[in-house]
Amino acid sequence: MNSPSANADGPVPSAEFAVETRDLVKTYGRAAAPVQALRGVSLNVQRGERVALLGKSGSGKSTLLNLLGGLDRPTSGSILVAGRDLAIMSPRDLAGHRLTTVGMLSTIKLLVGSILFVQNGSHLGVSQEGGQIQ
Repeated sequence: MNSPSANADGPVPSAEFAVETRDLVKTYGRAAAPVQALRGVSLNVQRGERVALLGKSGSGKSTLLNLLGGLDRPTSGSILVAGRDLAIMSPRDLAGHRLTTVGMLSTIKLLVGSILFVQNGSHLGVSQEGGQIQ
């Protein structure tokens, strides 16, 4: 595993990775009963690599995806996606990141169980072109 170097502005992204996290921590709640959903997660995903997140309920899968998608911010650690540090991006830049860099499809309340995935995507504004979901 390669580690990004650092400068005064924080980690310098490695050109070979699409996603890099370093010592990622996410804690919910405060004081008496905080819940640490992620504890020191470091991850490298190379460009073009396919990755599956597997784990028990409550293991942090959705938390990690929400952080990578720019929907939430880490308590500590760094997140680099496509060479950009999500932790220092403005809300406007994060919205642009979600629009142009990542795509997320919720499986909780937005999907209709009696139709195909592609049909669910079309009612959410997702299209299929050339056999790939756009």
